Amino acid sequence: MENQNFKNLIIKRKKWIQSSKENKFDFDGIFTGIYNDPSHFIFEILQNAEDANASSISFMLYFDRLEIEHNGREFDFRDVDGITGIGISTKKDDLNSIGKFGVGFKSVFAITKTPIIHSGYYHFKIEYFVIPSLLNKNNSNETIFILPFNHPTRLKDEVYDILRVKLENLSLKNFLFLKSIVDIKWETPEKKGHYYKKFEDFHKNNLVKKVTIVSKIGDEENYEKYIVFKKQSKIDTKLFVEVAYRIDDSENFSFIKEKNANLFVYFPTEKVTYLNFIIHGPYKTTQNRENIPLNDEQNMFLLEETANLVAESISIIKDLGLLNISFLEVLPIDKV
Repeated sequence: MENQNFKNLIIKRKKWIQSSKENKFDFDGIFTGIYNDPSHFIFEILQNAEDANASSISFMLYFDRLEIEHNGREFDFRDVDGITGIGISTKKDDLNSIGKFGVGFKSVFAITKTPIIHSGYYHFKIEYFVIPSLLNKNNSNETIFILPFNHPTRLKDEVYDILRVKLENLSLKNFLFLKSIVDIKWETPEKKGHYYKKFEDFHKNNLVKKVTIVSKIGDEENYEKYIVFKKQSKIDTKLFVEVAYRIDDSENFSFIKEKNANLFVYFPTEKVTYLNFIIHGPYKTTQNRENIPLNDEQNMFLLEETANLVAESISIIKDLGLLNISFLEVLPIDKV
């Protein structure tokens, strides 16, 4: 049955592509231009893994391809239909899911023409953006994405350099609000690195955590620490808003001002908040998830709930005995 569904999907997609060609639709221009950064698909893959409840993911960069592997839930037919479709998503009704639009994965076409996926029963290559074609079985028990550098206008060397720089310079805070993924490894022909995250209870309220994010490249290790406050939203019991204050607890405990803090919707958007701390929530975003419409009713309500959480966090900080000058300097208090 699964195999017949797959064959029927191929037939439907081929007919659609033929019709699209007759209408002279330009999908190359659309899909490669959705995001400003051609390496943005790395976040889309991370989102796919997070929504599949993966705990670990690895990126292996070669001169002619990028291979990605994660241990999340295997694909079913709905996932195949969604990832090869346009505007089709298995996550549309899940407000707590990151990838709800059915177009995010298409950002891989900024660097490849034929992405390959191995996951569970399904082993296929995507051609012409939407047509899956069957491949031989891969024996791995994990989900694997292979992105060959065969983009029609970008050279292999160009794509390799773009991805090498991206993998070596992923900001630690990019992983702050991921709940499932705690381990990210990457490797290039020149270097290898490891990002990982630790959670610690910080208060009797189990919605307050200390989160440590570590980056290790060779013998060099960097880390960032945050106190993260979480509050259930009245919009939906599965939704939460969060506030994260960066801290330094190496000697005397202090709070650190976050520079150029952007609003997070699981990953950073391009919306600058002008705050000294980070706020996160399941905001409705533009289709490329780089911005949010501020006049949206749900977004306005979430912003109000976030403001309430900031106020509540002050009381908890006081209870913890951490209400000091460094914390007050982080707050958006008007100076007289």
